[in-house]
Amino acid sequence: MSWKTRVRLHFGGELLRSRLVNIPTDFKKVGLWSKYSLLYAEVSLGAECKDPTCQILHNDSGGVGGSLFEHDNLDVRTHDRLAELYGTVPRWILPHLRSIELAHTMMRFNDGDGRYDALPKNALDNAGKIEAPLLRLSGSDNRFWYDSNKLCHEVLSSRYPDMDVRYVEVPGHGHLDTFIGRNAALDVFGHIVDFLDECRAVQAGV
Repeated sequence: MSWKTRVRLHFGGELLRSRLVNIPTDFKKVGLWSKYSLLYAEVSLGAECKDPTCQILHNDSGGVGGSLFEHDNLDVRTHDRLAELYGTVPRWILPHLRSIELAHTMMRFNDGDGRYDALPKNALDNAGKIEAPLLRLSGSDNRFWYDSNKLCHEVLSSRYPDMDVRYVEVPGHGHLDTFIGRNAALDVFGHIVDFLDECRAVQAGV
């Protein structure tokens, strides 16, 4: 993660979480005079887009820092529906994101809840048990998790050389526009379809 996102997670995130249970992304429902106004004002600084909903998702990832998408990759219709697509941003996820960032790996959610005991505490340490082929996919301009998928691919390939794990980087895409971007069907989905077709052919012995 970027230094900005790390600072937000480890310091500002906990302060926010103690005061806000959720952050609504629809500014029309928030209004100008509310407990969210200062947050919206902060994320508007330096923003190229005038839409407050876009600002809080694109400039700040719902108060965490980073960016959830490359703005220019969104169709106008998708951009206008961001509040509907994302809803509110929950703050209860912050401790889990913080544990992931500190460990630099995917950690089990909520060690204090017995319902999660069946899951590995550290996903990378148990990845050798995965038998299905894996495709790690990321945009080249991911400004939330940066090169995490590429790094994960390198670690898995090194630790488990027999694992079928691949990495595809899509030029010009960010974090979530790999799925909601206007060109995702052409730029991204083809890689997924090719991967699935190849896996199907191998399974069928073709």
